[in-house]
Amino acid sequence: MAPDDKTLKIAETRAKPTQQRSIATYEKILAASISILSEEGAGALNTNAIATRAGVNVGSVYHYFDDKWAIVQVLMERMLSRGLGVINSYVISLVQTDDTFTWSRNLLTDVHRMRLNHPGTAQLRALCRTVPELEKLNLEVEAIVREHITDSIAQRLPGMPPERRLHAAYTIQQIGALWLDRALAFDTAFEPRLDEMALMLSSYLNTLDAEYL
Repeated sequence: MAPDDKTLKIAETRAKPTQQRSIATYEKILAASISILSEEGAGALNTNAIATRAGVNVGSVYHYFDDKWAIVQVLMERMLSRGLGVINSYVISLVQTDDTFTWSRNLLTDVHRMRLNHPGTAQLRALCRTVPELEKLNLEVEAIVREHITDSIAQRLPGMPPERRLHAAYTIQQIGALWLDRALAFDTAFEPRLDEMALMLSSYLNTLDAEYL
């Protein structure tokens, strides 16, 4: 399907935890950070607050991370990696699916469920629009997703010109990402709107099929 190098590269941290105790401390720091983000917002996030919430001294935080943004980057990378895992399975199945509405509905449902199951996702998504390093990371991941979608479209619709495939991949990605961001950040009543979201995406896919199948 997609080349092996189309994956998210995780950033280096100051020190890599290898022993069970150090791994536990590292994960406590990350868990405390996402907890602060989800409960109090980005304004409350600082290394002292993270250390207090994690139950460690602030030196332990700096042992692994340069600053709070290094922590946020790891959290962001983990979130994006989870998203890639879910999305890629659907991108692969797009090649042969006959029911684009069900495909679209299941994709949107699973991505939304993944985000709801991991508190802090909305705050991380918001931060990626305001912090240059995170915005760059998000754009890199979007590029990876577009490559995967483009590969899938090429297999489903081999007659589509390469430039049109790129535009189609961008459109498919944006329909899903923008609607889901809105649902996650502003709309708890996701289910009533799910069919409308799926219809929008499947209608676009059906239009492409009508042109090139």
